[in-house]
Amino acid sequence: MTEEKAAGRIVVGVDGSAASAAALRWARAEADARGAELHAVTAWLYDPILDEASIARTQAEAREAHLAKLKEFVATALGDDPGVEVTYEAPDGDAADMLVARSVDAAMLVLGGHGTRKLRHLLVGSVCAACLRHACCPVVVLPEEVTSKVDVLERLLGSAASYVPGPVL
Repeated sequence: MTEEKAAGRIVVGVDGSAASAAALRWARAEADARGAELHAVTAWLYDPILDEASIARTQAEAREAHLAKLKEFVATALGDDPGVEVTYEAPDGDAADMLVARSVDAAMLVLGGHGTRKLRHLLVGSVCAACLRHACCPVVVLPEEVTSKVDVLERLLGSAASYVPGPVL
């Protein structure tokens, strides 16, 4: 890929989480400002037992199912007319490896901070951590969008954030 083409490609990792939807929206705005292409990637592992899209499907059929889900998710997050050119890819393999490989020809890699992994207590997930260490381009990690300051407090403090003191006597 030429340097000119690489400067115009922003790769976004999509895992179906609210944080990856926020990453898509941020990357779309960045792609629009740069006149760049947005490349949405969702990685998956072919497993006819554990992967819902792989059950009773060939690997090629499962890839198409993941690609269709990716397109649907992007349309939901960005609307039917995202305003920038969007390409889609659903490679079969480890998410971190697939994203790092795509960072080689990218101007930027954009990820959601907490995806669908169960290790939510970490500042960034394992895929983000691997991409931050190994990507060949700048990496932007975005948290799930919040709607108010109360949302932030509830995330930090749990139910204690919703405590309302009684009257002072």
